[in-house]
Amino acid sequence: MLNSEKLAIGLVIAGALSRLIHLPPNVAAVTGVTLFAGFAIRNLWLALAVPLAAMALADVVLGWYPD
Repeated sequence: MLNSEKLAIGLVIAGALSRLIHLPPNVAAVTGVTLFAGFAIRNLWLALAVPLAAMALADVVLGWYPD
């Protein structure tokens, strides 16, 4: 496994956990994870998948939005 893949997995987990814990209003750790992934991961598709996967993983626990 490449270092960028390990970093992506770690960022997805960190982003999902940051959505699950109670943070002060207007604190969006997923935005920070997204910016760092875009900077540190050179594979474009992997960098784009990080915030989407973090949001999807947290939504599985939180519940999907109503229709």
